[in-house]
Amino acid sequence: MTRIKIWNPEATVLWSDETRLIGQRFPENDELQEALTGRVAIEIKSLTRTENVYEPHGARLAEIYVPIFSSTGAVIGVVEIYKTPARLFATIRRGTLLIWSISLAGGGVLFLILLPLVREVYGRQVCEEVLVEQAERLEQDVAARTRDLRGAHTRLLEADRVKSQFLASISHELRTPLNSILGFTKVLLRGTDRELSEQQGGFVRAIEKSGTYLLQVVTTVLEASRLQSAKVAPAAEAFDLQALAAECLDSARVLATGKPLTVEAAIAPDVRTIHGDPAMVRQILMSLLSNAIRFTPQGRVLLDVRLEPGWVHFRLEDSGVGIRPEDVPRVFEPFVRLEPAIETDEGGSGLGLSVTKTLVELHGGRIWVESRQHVGSTFHVTLPRPDPAADASR
Repeated sequence: MTRIKIWNPEATVLWSDETRLIGQRFPENDELQEALTGRVAIEIKSLTRTENVYEPHGARLAEIYVPIFSSTGAVIGVVEIYKTPARLFATIRRGTLLIWSISLAGGGVLFLILLPLVREVYGRQVCEEVLVEQAERLEQDVAARTRDLRGAHTRLLEADRVKSQFLASISHELRTPLNSILGFTKVLLRGTDRELSEQQGGFVRAIEKSGTYLLQVVTTVLEASRLQSAKVAPAAEAFDLQALAAECLDSARVLATGKPLTVEAAIAPDVRTIHGDPAMVRQILMSLLSNAIRFTPQGRVLLDVRLEPGWVHFRLEDSGVGIRPEDVPRVFEPFVRLEPAIETDEGGSGLGLSVTKTLVELHGGRIWVESRQHVGSTFHVTLPRPDPAADASR
């Protein structure tokens, strides 16, 4: 038989299936006091003669004291369960067998379910460790390569600076004597007290032509170095565009000496004073004119200048060798020499059109080319007119 008592913290029976015990205190009950401290207490004892009257099924009794806790963790009472040992042990035996059966069955199920999961988790862990190791090694490699690249970048910047300084220096040193040579040839060609013979005149004209071309190359190299090494801003001053264009045409005709080639101009009457950088505009025109003359064995080179709303439009047309369609996108790249080249082509730096494009864009303008191979090319340049009303009135 199983009996139940409920005790309060004062060791008083609050409820029991034996009503005679309700309200009685048993402070001397050691197991009850142990349970009131929060521990489960178990006692198996022999019944006294008086107690045996109430337990006719046996002379021994098993008592279990289980503490009752509040939500705060304090013991607020004790439940006592007491039973004769024979039935108690039988119950424990059945419960134990049941628990072991459930445990074994659950263990098998868990093994079958968890084994693949454990393998997968372990495999993932191994893969993650390998990935972490590889990531750390890759990070170290990237850091080393980054240091190498920074060092190489620093060396390249220094080499570029030295190269720009060298180009600027050598170009300046070349341009000074070339200007002197060209000045003397102009004096000789204008005539002196003693006229030159036809042969001598031809020699002087050849010197002027070669010197003019060489000066153009040196100026281009110098300008490319200057544009690359510093931020350049075009000037904004008024100048006579028609006079500047005429000056460029005179120099270009010297380059065409000896060729069955005419250098012509079609400059609109209203093209007069505009605002911009005259040195840069002169270089743009000379680069386009010399390029057209170099690749036009015979025929005509025409410079057309027109004013458009807000723009000055330069059109340089030639009847030269032209450009292949696949080469047109590369025309303005630096150090590009396109094929086919004509036999009389003296060569060049490959920087002329690249520098020209940079100068045009510094003005806020645009440059493009239309070309047909063996027919000719037409280069277009548009430069903005900051003060079109003033341009039109002059």
